[in-house]
Amino acid sequence: FGGSFRASNGIGTAATQAFSITIAASVPDAPTGVVATPGNAQVTVAFVAPGNTGGVALTGFRASCGNQAANANASPITVTGLPNGTPVGCTVVAINSVGNSVPSAPSNSVTPATVPGAPTAVVAARGNAQVSVAFVAPASNGGSAITGYTATCGTQSQSGTSSPIVVASLANGTAVTCAVIATNAVGNGVPSAPSNSVTPATVPGAPTAVVATRGNAQVSVAFVAPASNGGSAVTGYSATCGAQSQSGSGSPIVVTGLPNGTAVTCTVIATNSVGNSIPSAPSNSVTPATVPGAPTAVVATRGNALVSVAFVAPASNGGSAITGYTATCGAQSQSGSASPIVVTGLTNGTAVTCTVIATNAIGNSVASAPSASVTPATVPGAPIIGAATPGNASATVAFAAPAQSGGEAILDYTLSCTPGSSMVTGASSPLTVGALSNGVVHTCSVRARNAVGLGPSSAPVQVIPDAINSANLGISLTNSTGFVTGGLPVTYTLTVSNAGPAGVVDARVQDALDPEFSAASWTCIAQGGASCAPSGSGDIDERVVLPMGSSVQFLLTATVAALPETPVSNIASVTPPASINDPLLSNNVATDGPDIRGLFRAGME
Repeated sequence: FGGSFRASNGIGTAATQAFSITIAASVPDAPTGVVATPGNAQVTVAFVAPGNTGGVALTGFRASCGNQAANANASPITVTGLPNGTPVGCTVVAINSVGNSVPSAPSNSVTPATVPGAPTAVVAARGNAQVSVAFVAPASNGGSAITGYTATCGTQSQSGTSSPIVVASLANGTAVTCAVIATNAVGNGVPSAPSNSVTPATVPGAPTAVVATRGNAQVSVAFVAPASNGGSAVTGYSATCGAQSQSGSGSPIVVTGLPNGTAVTCTVIATNSVGNSIPSAPSNSVTPATVPGAPTAVVATRGNALVSVAFVAPASNGGSAITGYTATCGAQSQSGSASPIVVTGLTNGTAVTCTVIATNAIGNSVASAPSASVTPATVPGAPIIGAATPGNASATVAFAAPAQSGGEAILDYTLSCTPGSSMVTGASSPLTVGALSNGVVHTCSVRARNAVGLGPSSAPVQVIPDAINSANLGISLTNSTGFVTGGLPVTYTLTVSNAGPAGVVDARVQDALDPEFSAASWTCIAQGGASCAPSGSGDIDERVVLPMGSSVQFLLTATVAALPETPVSNIASVTPPASINDPLLSNNVATDGPDIRGLFRAGME
């Protein structure tokens, strides 16, 4: 190399003088600070260039790692072709025109490596909101031991050290595929090929709102499908009631083979491809049942427009307590709680047969076998009595058959008279009864009889037997004044008597007032064994009984009109019945008046 210099003192500076020096060149010093960094089948070697280049410029560097080397002009140098997984140390030499330096001190030991290969044979198996992912480790670990694996299914991932790995927090019912990556110290490998598609799922939820409805030896079980199918379609249901079960595809399911009369509750499970749900909450308690059996031994006994129906309860109540029975006779029915049942509203004289049905909470049994035929009936009605004709110690009474025979033919009639115990029985009207007392008022009635018995007595009729049939009836009428005051009441005394010799029944007493009279009323008093109605209003038209020597007295009160001031009269009469001859009719009519009528009594104007 060359240069120049000049000298100076206190006086001044001398002129510049040139010079040149020649030094002999040598190899450089060794690089320092060598650090090796592994890569995929390679190592990157960093170093510090030597301070002493040997007197000449450096022309490059050579890094050696294992049996591979590479040249470069500066740090770092990448040495390739190294086997992954084999540890190496590296050295570096500096090069100038003279030659190579000695090797540097060895680097740290490194092992070339890369990420692992992809796992293979990935198989996903579904679970409840999760998937279990099985796989085979990759053929190559990339030259660095695999430190773990990560399985990814849908949006969820899970790490693990080996197969299988369970990936959780997945949505049941949503299909996913899964992939797995292997990890070593270098990093993550590429994902595996996707697994099969799986859908996480669990068993369904339990059905709800289970309602049991009983039937004949069976129960119909209705329910609401579970809110969740567990992520897999429900394939069916199974209902269990007591010891019996039945499967079906939906609600309701009918469970058969149950004993009538035994209470059960029911549960339902739902099934999907994963398995069975837990059972539902139990249903209401129900008791399978059917209608009862038919009653037996039906016996009908007739009555008055009715039949009493006796029977034996059925052997089976169908599994539900019998709540009642219904007996039907002809067109009429009647319900009751037990035997016998009386069926009313029947027609006397019309034959019927009767059947009985039993009823429970389910419904009605079939009808029993019919009873024997019976004809409802009662005693006859009362005959309709007519006139009684007196005879010598006897009476003949006419009558008509009763309106109702009671449903059976009338066999005969009985006429009886009191006082005494005289009676007579015959097939038809009229009947004559003897052994009566002449001159005594007898009351007679008639009863009809059929196969059921004697009916009620007819209305009574009175008769007075006698050896002769004539009587002298008489009547008198008076108001004991010749002047009546207009606008005020006036009273008439009307007396009817029988001088005999025969007594009279049904003598007709009449007093028809003129239109001038109003507000009429009367009373009657009987004497000597006679009889009459005690009182009445309006005109008199009454039937009375008059034994010989007896009488009746009517007091008739009426208000006479104030105007006109014309005389007023009153006429009364008595008429014997057809069976009695009255030889003196002149005393059968009586008249009062004419009486003067005015507002004041005579002499007071």
